[in-house]
Amino acid sequence: MRRYCFSRNVLRDLGEGRTAWKNRFGADFNGPLIPFGAKVRFKPSPIGDEPSKFQTDTRDGVFLGYALLPGGEWKGDYRVATLDDFVGMPLHAETKGSLCRVHVQRA
Repeated sequence: MRRYCFSRNVLRDLGEGRTAWKNRFGADFNGPLIPFGAKVRFKPSPIGDEPSKFQTDTRDGVFLGYALLPGGEWKGDYRVATLDDFVGMPLHAETKGSLCRVHVQRA
């Protein structure tokens, strides 16, 4: 839902070429527009196992949205979850939300 609302604020034209984002911050949103659920590569938070020097320091993940500061300001951070979090998870529409828990990271 957060990603949907964000999209409406940066994309929906309110007339005269203005968006809610431009009305609030005085300029168009200049970050990339990434679709919700897109596969991304990200550098995970430093908590946890350190990769060996032969491993890449990035992981495959799922884009979950933009990490906004209070007041709606964006400083370039995203909300992501690793693909590993979804292994074995039932993803059909009737699945209870309590069975679909992932660790959301800020990247």
